[in-house]
Amino acid sequence: MRPDDIEQLTDDLRHYHADLEAPEVRAALVDACLPRLLATLEMIPDAARGGDFLELGATPFFLTLCLRRWCTGRVALGNWFGTGERRGSQRLVHARTGAEITLAYDLFNVETDLFPYPDESFDVVVFSELVEHLAVNPVRTLSEIHRVLRPGGCMILTTPNAVSFERLETYLNGGSQMVDRYSPLFGPGARHNREYHARELDQLLDGNGFIIEELSVRNLKAHPVRERLRRAWWNLLLAASAAGRDLRREEHIFLRARRAGRFGWRFHPNLFDNIDFYILVRHPWMEMGVNDSIQCGEGWFPLEARDDKAVRRIRGVAQGFLKSMPGRLTFHIELFATPGADPLALQIIVWDRWLGRPKLENVYVDRVVTAERGRWQRFDLPLERHPLADDELEIRVAVNGDARANPPAAEPAVPERDVAVHRFWLSAAE
Repeated sequence: MRPDDIEQLTDDLRHYHADLEAPEVRAALVDACLPRLLATLEMIPDAARGGDFLELGATPFFLTLCLRRWCTGRVALGNWFGTGERRGSQRLVHARTGAEITLAYDLFNVETDLFPYPDESFDVVVFSELVEHLAVNPVRTLSEIHRVLRPGGCMILTTPNAVSFERLETYLNGGSQMVDRYSPLFGPGARHNREYHARELDQLLDGNGFIIEELSVRNLKAHPVRERLRRAWWNLLLAASAAGRDLRREEHIFLRARRAGRFGWRFHPNLFDNIDFYILVRHPWMEMGVNDSIQCGEGWFPLEARDDKAVRRIRGVAQGFLKSMPGRLTFHIELFATPGADPLALQIIVWDRWLGRPKLENVYVDRVVTAERGRWQRFDLPLERHPLADDELEIRVAVNGDARANPPAAEPAVPERDVAVHRFWLSAAE
């Protein structure tokens, strides 16, 4: 997307301001931000101009004013101010003409809340100058962006470059940039909690249902000849390091990624620690290689392939989790038992995750089934009582053992007892 009238856009940005906002302060911010805003607009495909947009982190509404002028479709705005409210609005008044705009927005935490929109609601999600402020789990945020995007829709992500010359020089001189300093008045979201370079953004998106269509790293202002020569010297010096050879050193990253396929819940080891202990119960289904990283607990061997299917073998007692659904439910599991002489007995228990250890009043399934050797098979087990929608259910599967026992901290592979699970899920009776 290319702006049609830069002068009119600049006028909007400079003169529309909130009641308590000093116009001269806003004008100075606009002068600093305008190159980045224009570069962000360039990442939006012209074909998407008439589509539905979601802008995350809309305040102070600079990019919002840009989108309102050039997008002919719907523009929804999302903010989070740390309050219990779910809706808000902001009046902007043009300092010269007195014209007013009232911008309505939704309030939600992009890291911890479900976005308040149905699946596949938007053609474009603008995720600009926000990922660097996230403190806990950007993958969860990406999962919601993926959910609300329509198939083939795109995400526009912009963020400062963590390995820019500006950053490097600040550190070498023992300084700290403004975004690294504490801001008690505004809380942890006001500072940059984690910045990225281009290679890390690729790692963040890899396997998580996005394909990067365009990624550029660029400076936002022109540098004089002397500065360009100094940067060229730094490039030569840094190129001597194998690690730094292919890292771009310009100020800012602009990325457009297309929604493609299922969200994979991948946590790249360069970006995350201790994911083995992370549980996030999001779906009424679990498929190995897709969402096992968040819905499998203890008792599994590492991910592997069998007959072109992703599987994990059970290590004694295996633990998993599902989100409940409305209606009368059936639990299903698809697995493969290694070839051998005798059938394997599997005890399968499903119960409410938060009601303590399994006992009569909180168990929905408690069955022993026989797994035939050497073939794929599926077991369908109706729940004996029915949980509420969105309850979190725990599943335990034990091979020739007691599923009520805690999963062992470690257990060696026993080939004659191998059971490889591909998926388990809930279905509701029609």
